[in-house]
Amino acid sequence: ETAYTVAEAMEVIDAGLGLENELYVKGEISTIEEYNATYGSITYWIKDEEGNKFECYSGLGLNKAKFTSIDDLVVGSKVVVCGTMKKFNTTYEFNYNNYIVSLELPVAKFNVTVAAENGTVTGAGEYIENAEVTLEATPDEGYEFTCWTSGEDTVSTDNPYTFVVTADVALVANFKEVVVEEPVEAK
Repeated sequence: ETAYTVAEAMEVIDAGLGLENELYVKGEISTIEEYNATYGSITYWIKDEEGNKFECYSGLGLNKAKFTSIDDLVVGSKVVVCGTMKKFNTTYEFNYNNYIVSLELPVAKFNVTVAAENGTVTGAGEYIENAEVTLEATPDEGYEFTCWTSGEDTVSTDNPYTFVVTADVALVANFKEVVVEEPVEAK
């Protein structure tokens, strides 16, 4: 079945339609409030792109599995939740025993920044976690590439340099001046 957005679910509740049936609502987890060890449930909120919020009261996990800790859910995850809905005072919500039918964890993104003096670098930018990044340094005329550094540490002497990104990275492409020795004339 098609999942309602949070705004559409609020309209369904206000119209009093199908509230005895299980319905599907999609959104992004915005707040995780409470873990109940007795029932293996978590109370959390989902929101839509317009910022409308919907409470998932005492909900279960994927395929009705019990949660084992509050850390089983992650803010920013995209979910489709199934359950019966109601309006409690001014709060639009799922009744207890709602459950997640689809869960997509948020993708971490990291910045790869590069500084270079006496040359240029390609490959810097924003990457998703575990992406393979290739940086390539091109020296200005009269210079040659020596190494990549982070702070005082040499990271690599490879050029191009390829690595897997797992955090924000700031590297410096280091170059040295090429010294051209003049031939010595014999007397």
